[in-house]
Amino acid sequence: MFKKKNLKNTLGTIGICILVCAAVLGIVGVVSDGFNDFELREVNEDNLINVDNYVSTLDGYKENGLKVEVNDDGVIAITGENETDNDVEIEVCSVTLKADEYTLSCEAKGIDDKTYYLKAVDSTNDKSVIVDSSKGETFKIEAEATYTIYIVVCDGEEIDTTFKPVLVDDDEAGKFYVFSND
Repeated sequence: MFKKKNLKNTLGTIGICILVCAAVLGIVGVVSDGFNDFELREVNEDNLINVDNYVSTLDGYKENGLKVEVNDDGVIAITGENETDNDVEIEVCSVTLKADEYTLSCEAKGIDDKTYYLKAVDSTNDKSVIVDSSKGETFKIEAEATYTIYIVVCDGEEIDTTFKPVLVDDDEAGKFYVFSND
């Protein structure tokens, strides 16, 4: 009897150690993007859509059957169903841009012009840029302008996805996260 009890305790201890190790490895895997050279994932500082400009206004948004949450990094999660007969535009933030070339992009599963997409609107000059694919849209600004960034959920669409909007001063799409060895 004594040996069976010790064996059960030993196996229980080993099981707990395995679970703790698996949890730690899972956390390291997420932080290092799947153990890619153990690089640390950081929010891209070149992204002109600054998290501080939208986290307080978007987090907790609940309208038209849609719920928005924003994590600490600025990833926007939208769930629910657009209960209206119109597309719902969820304002992310406004960005003032100088004359130059920019690329707007967004990492979001299922993004297209029939479900949900990202758009930037300069209402003063009646111009807009729409990102409805995994590729970015490059556009040129001739004079300083303020663009308002929206996530648009089409009428009647059900959604459960995350958005990682990126606007960079470049002719190629930027990344939401960058990785460093620092």
